[in-house]
Amino acid sequence: MRRVIGVGEHAVPPASAITPAVVDLIAHHQDLQRERCLLFVAATRAREELTISWHGAPSVFLPA
Repeated sequence: MRRVIGVGEHAVPPASAITPAVVDLIAHHQDLQRERCLLFVAATRAREELTISWHGAPSVFLPA
């Protein structure tokens, strides 16, 4: 079983890891893609069962 904990809207992606779009739009998109890939890797390590949890609203990276 794989657990990915704390995937809330204010935690994933962490604001400190994302370049603001007004500073550099290309870097902003690259940062978002990198963080999305990290979540993907964490989730795809599960072989049989995956549990994702969050507090409050879920991350924008999680499907509705």
